[in-house]
Amino acid sequence: IDGIILHLHAAPGKKRMLTADDPTSALIVELYDPQKLQARIDVPLSEAAGLRVGQPVRLSTDLLPDARFNGEVTRIVGEADLQRNTL
Repeated sequence: IDGIILHLHAAPGKKRMLTADDPTSALIVELYDPQKLQARIDVPLSEAAGLRVGQPVRLSTDLLPDARFNGEVTRIVGEADLQRNTL
């Protein structure tokens, strides 16, 4: 198993109790692979016609203002959010 720890739900020597009302009670650790991150982006409807699967993208985020992430469009969900005027 390879990845970076996203959330550590248990500490060494600590017991975990499984409970039906807490879906995270069965988790010990959550990992992620930084090479396989996904972003779900709202796109203004006026720009949606220009989107294509395979199109390169460059993302930035308010959380990491100096970082840039390169990727590509892998899927376009065809359901509009009319309240936000986005796809």
